[in-house]
Parts: sequence; C-alpha cells; structure tokens
Amino acid sequence: MLIIGCDFHSPFQQIGRAESCKQRREIAGFRKRLYGRWKTPMEKLRMLVTMSCELGNSINEEITQYPEAFRQTHLIDVHIRSHARACQIAKEIVCLLEGGLPPKLGIRKMDNCYPP
Repeated sequence: MLIIGCDFHSPFQQIGRAESCKQRREIAGFRKRLYGRWKTPMEKLRMLVTMSCELGNSINEEITQYPEAFRQTHLIDVHIRSHARACQIAKEIVCLLEGGLPPKLGIRKMDNCYPP
C-alpha cells in the first residue's frame, strides 16, 4: 500500500490550486470572447429551440383534447416522445456550443452522423 506523506503532497496542492485558477481564468476569457463573437447567432438558435419546444407542447395539449386521438394513442405518444427527445438534444447542443465545444467533440459520439 502506497502512502503519500504530507511533505510530498503539499507542493502538488499549491501547484494544483494555481493551475486550476489559471485554467478558470483562461476558460472565462475564452467564453467571453466566444460570446462576443457568436452572441447574435447563439441567441437566435436558443430562441428557435425554445419556440420549437413550446410549439410541441401546444400541439400536444391540443391533440390530446380530440376524441379521435384516443384511438391512436400509441402513434401520438411516439410523436410526443420523439419531439421531446429532439428538444432535449437540441438544448444539449446549444450548451456545448456556448461552452466552446463543437457537437462533434461533445458528449454525444455519433460517428455515423459526422464524416471523418
């Protein structure tokens, strides 16, 4: 069993704190420059995603009020769930773009969607 003593661990804590602070400043500066350059397109994209989600919610509320809808609940359920999932993925992509990560490098790895 390896035991790390206080004398060995202490310098790394100090270096780690300084490096962590430096990285946070770099990331904050990067995000500020990114927002300055892409502010308008990102706000438009965010608004488009919001409008799509709200429209889907409105359609969902309207469609469930029709008596004919109860005959095709499985079909309606698939549409509602698919749209909700698409909205969730779109919001994740917006978050990745705002953070400076292109979707290709983000948490979703879909090799068949992105050519090499």
